[in-house]
Formats: sequence, C-alpha cells, structure tokens
Amino acid sequence: MRKLICVAALALACLGCGVKYFRAQPPNVGTGPSKVKLDWRFWNGDGELSANKPVIPPLDPKIPVNQQDSLDVVVCETTVFTLEPRYAPERKLTVNVAQPCSCKQATLNFTGDCPAAGQGPTYGPQSIPLNNVGILKSLQGSADFPIIVEHLGAQIHLDAAGVPIGAVPPIPVAGEYKITVPGQAGLQMCKDAPGPTGGDPVTALPIQVIVIPECLKP
Repeated sequence: MRKLICVAALALACLGCGVKYFRAQPPNVGTGPSKVKLDWRFWNGDGELSANKPVIPPLDPKIPVNQQDSLDVVVCETTVFTLEPRYAPERKLTVNVAQPCSCKQATLNFTGDCPAAGQGPTYGPQSIPLNNVGILKSLQGSADFPIIVEHLGAQIHLDAAGVPIGAVPPIPVAGEYKITVPGQAGLQMCKDAPGPTGGDPVTALPIQVIVIPECLKP
C-alpha cells in the first residue's frame, strides 16, 4: 500500500511537467542545406536544446530555451534534435534529409555547335547540384585556348593552359555554369560553319572544366 501511495504521489508531482509538444516543419526534406522550423512548449519551466549534427545556428553545445518558442535551423544531413526540460524526461525529434550536403570536386562537360561562320561557338549550360556546399577555390579547363567561365554573375577567364587569370571569387560552387570562347580562337573553331546560304551547324570542340571547391568546416 505504501508503495502504491508513493507511485501515485510521484505521478501527481509530474502531472503537467516535461514536454507538451516538440515539432519540426517540415520533418522531411529532399536535399541539404534546407531550412526547418522547430517549435516547442514545456508544460512549465524552461530547458535546453541540442543537435547531434552540425546545424545553423549551432546547437552543440546545447543552448538554453524558453518555455515556449521556435527556431529556424538549417540542416545538411539527417539530424536528431533533443529537447531537455528541467527535471523531466527529454524528447527527441528526427529531421530526415534525403540527399545530404556534400563538398566535392565536380567535372563539367560542355558540348555545343557553331551555328554560323563569323562567330564563335555556342555551348549549353552545365550545373552543379545545390547540395554541393563548397566554396569555389579554382577551375581547371581542358581547352588549349582561352575561355571564359560564367557562374553566379562572375566571369572567370582561363588562359590557354586552363588556369584562372587572376583571383577566383569565393562564391558557392553550386548553380549553373556557362562558357564562351572569345576572339580568334572561337572564330577559328567555327571557320567551317555554314555561311549566309545556310547549311548544317558544325559541332564545336568539347570542353571540360573541373570545379575545385574549398570545404568549410562547420
């Protein structure tokens, strides 16, 4: 009987304590980095919030949180968040990321054609997925003549050795890339293209560009 009374007393003492709710919106995302909104409420008091993976803003070490609040976080991979109330069991919440962030070198293969004589070749764009979160460090081109690489509004000139001329802007590697072959090199490549009387376009020389990122530590 005494044991039952003690259990009942503890149950009454804990009634209305701990975590009332702890949610993520959305709980599942396609690719990192993605923004997720966490919101929570304790029955009473405050607590602490932490994450088992690097997120923005950082949650390792854990941070103090109010009784009821929300927080926008950016996740790069599947992450388990832990909400710890005072003097009550913790609550865990998993946000799933289908395609985690990466930071790796990428090779872009450009193909195009020469629509007409007297002008340079036209190449189709190439892209690097958004989950590649590296910062552009350098480029290496395969062409033995100068080309211009366009990315996120920046124009990066490569010399005949495929090396950047001047500093490379520290911009994200993800996104669309375009190339042009300026000057005499482009005209020479397209010298056999059709003239004003028409004809079939001439295939341009394939060009490869290697994108070299710098990977920032969280």
